[in-house]
Amino acid sequence: MHEKQEINFCLEQIFRITKALAPENNWSSIYIEGYIVGSITEVKSWYVLQNTETRIEFETFDLDYINEDTKNNNIGNFIEKLRELTYHPNKGAWYTISIEYTQNNKPLTAYNYSDIPAFEEPLPLAIYKKDLKLFPRPTEAIPSWLV
Repeated sequence: MHEKQEINFCLEQIFRITKALAPENNWSSIYIEGYIVGSITEVKSWYVLQNTETRIEFETFDLDYINEDTKNNNIGNFIEKLRELTYHPNKGAWYTISIEYTQNNKPLTAYNYSDIPAFEEPLPLAIYKKDLKLFPRPTEAIPSWLV
């Protein structure tokens, strides 16, 4: 599988998992925000109901669902793989991914390489420094908060 196909596969799997765990089907958009540093991954998800602007958060981590097929039902596996696939030596690896899925369109993705990810609990700086060794980047691409 080519890199672009692998990226699309990961995005499709994230959507499959998210859609399966969304408590309602009458959404117009589903949003995923993933934060990752090293082996630490956190995901926030919400959807907007059709014909409204109501934003409803929901959980994409469901241990029963994951246990049905650990390899294929853990959203974190696909976010981690996406990060590996989109790593670029001149930019490094992103810390946050934002994905919007709509009923009729391809996913819209945005990668943030420089801001501190919005983990619920702040991570020690040492974890970010270790991550830089896994995904090196030029000095000018290292965020100022990490120097």
